[in-house]
Amino acid sequence: ETLRQAEDQSRAKQDATSQLRAELEESVRLRLRAALEREIRPQMEKEAAAERARAQDLERQVRELEAVVRGRQLQLQTSSDLPCSPPARERQLQEQLQAAEQQLRERHAAVSKMQAHLQAVKAKYEDLVSSLELQLTAARQEAAELRDRATLPASLVPSSASSEAGESQVGSGELHLSDEQHQQQQQQQQQQQPRRERAPPRQHRPRPRRSQSVGESSPALTPSGAGPPPTGPPTGPPTEIQVMPHQQNRPAQPPRPETHLLATIRGLQHELQTKEKEMAKLNRELSDARATNRRLQQERQRLLNEVPPPGPGAARKAASSTASAPPAAPAPAPAPAPDPDMVAENRGLRRDVQRLQEDLLSLHAKRVSDLTRLQAKHEEELESVVCERVNERLADRSCEGRVAELQGQLYTQQLVIAHLKEQLKHSEHGGEEVAQLKRERDQLEKSVASLKKQVTRLKEEAPPEAQRLAALQEQVIELEARHEARERKLQGIVRDLLQQRQGQQEGQQDAACCSASVRLLHKNRDLCFYRAEMDRLLEALRELERTRHST
Repeated sequence: ETLRQAEDQSRAKQDATSQLRAELEESVRLRLRAALEREIRPQMEKEAAAERARAQDLERQVRELEAVVRGRQLQLQTSSDLPCSPPARERQLQEQLQAAEQQLRERHAAVSKMQAHLQAVKAKYEDLVSSLELQLTAARQEAAELRDRATLPASLVPSSASSEAGESQVGSGELHLSDEQHQQQQQQQQQQQPRRERAPPRQHRPRPRRSQSVGESSPALTPSGAGPPPTGPPTGPPTEIQVMPHQQNRPAQPPRPETHLLATIRGLQHELQTKEKEMAKLNRELSDARATNRRLQQERQRLLNEVPPPGPGAARKAASSTASAPPAAPAPAPAPAPDPDMVAENRGLRRDVQRLQEDLLSLHAKRVSDLTRLQAKHEEELESVVCERVNERLADRSCEGRVAELQGQLYTQQLVIAHLKEQLKHSEHGGEEVAQLKRERDQLEKSVASLKKQVTRLKEEAPPEAQRLAALQEQVIELEARHEARERKLQGIVRDLLQQRQGQQEGQQDAACCSASVRLLHKNRDLCFYRAEMDRLLEALRELERTRHST
């Protein structure tokens, strides 16, 4: 009955340890997943919202700049129609060009600032991903160590006959686990190597690595032949975080975004310490039960090996043999047969260990897939941000092209204004000539009127000289016809000047001015001829008057 009770207690303790181990692994897995999602998702959402806000702000600035450029273009078009002095116009154009250049410099500075911020966010995100990978590897190592410590006491057999077989199974399990851990580390390094090759080159900063030395919380288990293990408390703390020398001399840094994850890991480490303490207590109780079981088995073996009571012949033989021969050493006890329940339990434990290993491998594969998916998402976001930056640069280049086009328009307008000023000067000179011609025409009209009066008076006073008067009348009529022709020509010249002034914006001013100047020269020459003819007529009239007075 005591053996059965001890076996039941050992089975219950083993079930409790396996249940605690499963609960601990599940809690560590869930908390790591929740911590990773809680740490990465808000940061990615914040970065995406910030990038969208920046893109909207840049679009708004581009729209404002386009509105300003359109307004200035309209202002230039309206101001080009109004006459203004050349220095004021040049000063205004220079101020506008300086303002446009200042706005372009501000836009370039904003774009460079956004690029620097993008690079900083990218480096920060890569640092966070690398630190999370390091923490994940550390958590996996801790889980592997915890699984090793959890499977080590459960693989021992609570009987003296199967102790050596249990130790050999534990050794083979440890070797198998160490080989699996080595293979997992190699796979992780192979997966991280192409990721590092795809990452852009940047300056890596030295990061402190946490080295956790987990002490042996359970006492050393001895084989069946040794005495009971010590039941005192463990010599050292179950877990201990060692501080590296370069971390001691480093000044206090500001809190990083992964502080929440570090706090979660510390809480998990604290829970792991408590679980290890409970496991150590259970291991001590299990070792006590095994020691009691071994003691009971030794007593049972001793009772079974006792010799039955001898008969009379056997007593005499035994007495003679004891008298003749020295006492011999007791015969060694035969090895008991292995218990089938223990063998089945060991097989079940092996299956549990294999199942836990498969779960760990599946968890590792899931973590790797999550990291690759997260990295792919991050690369897509980076590509979208780069495309936005390229579009912004193209918009800036289009703004620069518009500014250059406006500068060219300003230069052409300045040339047109200078040419128009020259034409205005020529037209003013032509206006003076026209006024002079009008004055001469008025004088000629007055002289013609006076001549007509003289002719009429001469007709009345000297009728015998009718032939001369007729000739003079013919000459006067001819002069009037010429005067009318010249008047028509003058009106045509004035009309041409008005048309030329209206067509100054069409680029044909030079030819029109040349034709007007040629016409004015011809007009001056005709006026000279007309003046000479009038002088001849006046001389003839004077001669006529002199002859009349003489008669």
